[in-house]
Amino acid sequence: MSELPNALAQLADKPAKRACKHAELAAQPAPKRRRFMRRFRRDDSGTATIEFAFVAIPLLTMIIGTMEVGIGYFADRPLNAGVDNVARMIRTGEVKPGTMTHGEFKQLLCDEPVMLLFDCGKLMVTVEQVGSFEPKNQPTRDANGDLVYQPTFQPGGRLSINVVQAYYEWPTMLNFAEFNIDGKNNAANKMSGTFSRVLNASNAFMNEPY
Repeated sequence: MSELPNALAQLADKPAKRACKHAELAAQPAPKRRRFMRRFRRDDSGTATIEFAFVAIPLLTMIIGTMEVGIGYFADRPLNAGVDNVARMIRTGEVKPGTMTHGEFKQLLCDEPVMLLFDCGKLMVTVEQVGSFEPKNQPTRDANGDLVYQPTFQPGGRLSINVVQAYYEWPTMLNFAEFNIDGKNNAANKMSGTFSRVLNASNAFMNEPY
């Protein structure tokens, strides 16, 4: 019977001893910096976010750049097709010198079904008779970066050499320096500060003996 009180006393002393032990451990100086670095090295949470941050900018640039090239070619083909169609009218004599004005010829190009992507008010068109197959009248940029061109409609008669040119300032998402859609390296083939690209189409031909 005397053992029972002793056992109860030992059970009662265990929480007190445990609390004293915890107090002794807490009083010891802990190497906090070392433990923090150890936990930091073992912790791999958030690594995917950090890795994506490194690759996000070049990845997005590559994706948007690929879209820009595709959209540029997509817009360049209809412009060339429209210029070819109206140039054929001059070559065959359907459109002769003095039969229409520059504005009427420009509207003729805008009315082509393939020109639905373009704003006719921003389209720049020149038609001129030349001595060779080298175009002369090309737009340039002024000091403010705006595109400047001389509207010209001066087609020649039968057996004359003519050049039909159309330019359009196509908006872009990125400002790629010297980004060249069609391989032409002329004075208007530069980027402006408004994130746009000059698309151009030209057709040089000799009129038929109509």
